[in-house]
Amino acid sequence: MEKLIITVAITGGASPERNPFLPKTPEHQVKATLEAYQAGASVVHIHARNPETGKGEHKAQWFEEAVVPIREQRDIINRDCSEKKWKIVFKGRMKAGYKTLSSPFWP
Repeated sequence: MEKLIITVAITGGASPERNPFLPKTPEHQVKATLEAYQAGASVVHIHARNPETGKGEHKAQWFEEAVVPIREQRDIINRDCSEKKWKIVFKGRMKAGYKTLSSPFWP
Protein backbone atom coordinates (compact mmCIF):
# COMPACT_ATOMS: atom_id res chain seq x y z
CA MET A 1 0.00 0.00 0.00
CA GLU A 2 1.22 3.49 -0.86
CA LYS A 3 2.09 5.71 2.13
CA LEU A 4 -0.32 8.55 2.76
CA ILE A 5 -0.56 11.57 5.06
CA ILE A 6 -4.10 12.53 6.05
CA THR A 7 -4.71 16.08 7.27
CA VAL A 8 -7.98 17.06 8.90
CA ALA A 9 -9.24 20.63 9.42
CA ILE A 10 -11.74 20.01 12.21
CA THR A 11 -12.91 23.63 12.41
CA GLY A 12 -12.19 24.60 8.81
CA GLY A 13 -13.33 27.95 7.47
CA ALA A 14 -17.00 27.30 8.16
CA SER A 15 -19.13 29.46 10.39
CA PRO A 16 -21.44 28.02 13.07
CA GLU A 17 -24.38 29.34 11.05
CA ARG A 18 -23.32 27.38 7.97
CA ASN A 19 -22.31 24.23 9.85
CA PRO A 20 -24.17 23.44 13.07
CA PHE A 21 -21.89 20.41 13.63
CA LEU A 22 -18.74 22.54 13.88
CA PRO A 23 -16.76 21.68 17.05
CA LYS A 24 -17.04 24.95 18.97
CA THR A 25 -15.59 24.24 22.41
CA PRO A 26 -12.06 23.03 23.14
CA GLU A 27 -13.57 19.79 24.47
CA HIS A 28 -15.44 19.20 21.20
CA GLN A 29 -12.27 20.02 19.24
CA VAL A 30 -10.34 17.42 21.27
CA LYS A 31 -13.05 14.81 20.63
CA ALA A 32 -13.17 15.57 16.88
CA THR A 33 -9.39 15.41 16.60
CA LEU A 34 -9.15 12.09 18.44
CA GLU A 35 -11.89 10.64 16.22
CA ALA A 36 -10.00 11.82 13.13
CA TYR A 37 -6.79 10.28 14.50
CA GLN A 38 -8.60 6.96 15.03
CA ALA A 39 -9.74 7.18 11.39
CA GLY A 40 -6.14 7.64 10.21
CA ALA A 41 -5.32 11.37 10.33
CA SER A 42 -1.76 12.29 11.28
CA VAL A 43 -2.09 16.09 10.99
CA VAL A 44 -4.78 18.34 12.46
CA HIS A 45 -5.54 21.98 11.70
CA ILE A 46 -7.45 23.85 14.43
CA HIS A 47 -8.86 27.36 14.71
CA ALA A 48 -9.49 28.53 18.26
CA ARG A 49 -13.17 29.39 18.68
CA ASN A 50 -15.21 31.22 21.26
CA PRO A 51 -16.98 28.34 23.06
CA GLU A 52 -20.18 30.37 23.45
CA THR A 53 -20.52 31.73 19.91
CA GLY A 54 -18.47 29.22 17.94
CA LYS A 55 -16.87 32.10 16.04
CA GLY A 56 -13.13 32.07 15.41
CA GLU A 57 -11.26 34.05 18.03
CA HIS A 58 -7.54 34.11 18.74
CA LYS A 59 -7.49 33.55 22.47
CA ALA A 60 -4.55 31.54 23.77
CA GLN A 61 -6.62 29.85 26.50
CA TRP A 62 -9.05 28.25 24.03
CA PHE A 63 -6.29 27.09 21.73
CA GLU A 64 -4.28 25.69 24.63
CA GLU A 65 -7.36 23.93 26.10
CA ALA A 66 -7.69 22.03 22.82
CA VAL A 67 -4.07 21.42 21.86
CA VAL A 68 -2.62 20.31 25.20
CA PRO A 69 -5.08 17.41 25.81
CA ILE A 70 -4.70 16.28 22.20
CA ARG A 71 -0.91 16.17 22.50
CA GLU A 72 -1.13 14.40 25.85
CA GLN A 73 -3.27 11.63 24.34
CA ARG A 74 -2.01 11.18 20.77
CA ASP A 75 1.06 11.81 18.64
CA ILE A 76 -0.61 13.96 16.00
CA ILE A 77 1.00 16.97 14.31
CA ASN A 78 -0.76 20.29 14.87
CA ARG A 79 -0.93 22.64 11.89
CA ASP A 80 -1.96 25.87 13.59
CA CYS A 81 -3.94 28.56 11.82
CA SER A 82 -1.77 31.66 11.83
CA GLU A 83 1.76 31.81 13.13
CA LYS A 84 1.91 35.63 13.27
CA LYS A 85 -1.28 35.87 15.32
CA TRP A 86 -0.24 33.04 17.64
CA LYS A 87 3.22 34.52 18.11
CA ILE A 88 1.51 37.63 19.51
CA VAL A 89 -1.15 35.74 21.50
CA PHE A 90 1.17 33.25 23.16
CA LYS A 91 4.19 35.53 23.69
CA GLY A 92 6.32 33.39 25.95
CA ARG A 93 3.57 30.94 27.01
CA MET A 94 4.62 28.19 24.63
CA LYS A 95 5.03 24.68 26.00
CA ALA A 96 7.88 22.56 24.73
CA GLY A 97 7.28 19.29 22.93
CA TYR A 98 4.41 20.16 20.59
CA LYS A 99 4.99 19.48 16.92
CA THR A 100 3.67 21.94 14.38
CA LEU A 101 4.25 22.39 10.66
CA SER A 102 4.00 26.15 10.33
CA SER A 103 5.33 27.69 13.51
CA PRO A 104 9.06 28.18 13.77
CA PHE A 105 8.58 29.76 17.19
CA TRP A 106 7.33 26.46 18.64
CA PRO A 107 10.17 24.20 19.79
